[in-house]
Amino acid sequence: MGGAELDYCLSILQPHTGVHAWPSGVSRLKQCTGREHCELQKLLIALAAGAVTVKVLCALQALIKFIFQVQSLLLYDETIHALKQALAEFHHYKNKIITSGGCCGKNGPLNHFQIPKLEALHCVLDSIHLMGTPYQWTSDITEHCHITLVKIPYHMSNH
Repeated sequence: MGGAELDYCLSILQPHTGVHAWPSGVSRLKQCTGREHCELQKLLIALAAGAVTVKVLCALQALIKFIFQVQSLLLYDETIHALKQALAEFHHYKNKIITSGGCCGKNGPLNHFQIPKLEALHCVLDSIHLMGTPYQWTSDITEHCHITLVKIPYHMSNH
């Protein structure tokens, strides 16, 4: 599934109240907020179904399951076990993303998954045991403050 196909699928979705609309798609975006990333993650599996192989879909589903579960306010032993399973499932299927040509960098296709943010996912589980839920480290609060205290006053000024 390429950027043009993803953009088309996002542009034809019926708008719903409370769900971000993507009338122009996402392939040409240079910057997204955390909220926009979250909204896109909610749609990604449904959009990719039928366009990618089942094993690639399993890898995506496991990664998104991990991302959403780790954002819980309360993490119990069962949740941590589910996080470990989701991460193991992603690592089991991630080579299917590479073989299907879905892992690309700035200079073209990559034949590895040595991406620092993906490698750091293993540290999240250890961090939960040491410091508690990762939700306390979210940037949503500072991002919202930046918008209300910096961006809005700047746009109202003479620049």
